[in-house]
Amino acid sequence: RGRIAYDFGGAILTYTGGFRDTDQDADQALPPAYEFLEFANNIKTQSHELRLNGGALGGIQWQVGGFYFNEKLSNVRGLYNRFIGPNGSFINFFTRDTKAESFAAFGQVDVPLTDTLTAVAGLRYTDDSRDGIFGNYGFVFNAGRVDQTTIGPAQSIQNLSAEGDKLTWLAGL
Repeated sequence: RGRIAYDFGGAILTYTGGFRDTDQDADQALPPAYEFLEFANNIKTQSHELRLNGGALGGIQWQVGGFYFNEKLSNVRGLYNRFIGPNGSFINFFTRDTKAESFAAFGQVDVPLTDTLTAVAGLRYTDDSRDGIFGNYGFVFNAGRVDQTTIGPAQSIQNLSAEGDKLTWLAGL
């Protein structure tokens, strides 16, 4: 995560951004018979915000800006029991690939009415979208500790998506 700002004199332009790329492969035991095997857990996330703000000391303060977020996840996991079948079996094995994306624009103004009272007003518009592909391999008898995506297709696949946008506001004293 990083931040950089430039002062123009009457206003400050600030960029804040970050990027994360995580690959995890970890198994968790559920004694005595079960293990939660994770063959892949990849996460890529980025966020960016650009903000311009300014105002006079003791006077009106304002800000406007934009925000972007993007995240991609890819998971391959299964609940495994080594005592079911000669090689062990998966009670359930599944994949999850998801993507989330969000855009926003915002603005706010603070107007001092007296030394102890300030009026505040703001708007934010957000547009979000999420997509997912969920694969379910179900119960896999005598599978061994093997990533089932290398063996064959999922028994069921669900393609899910959601989109939405919203305008929110703030007003107060």
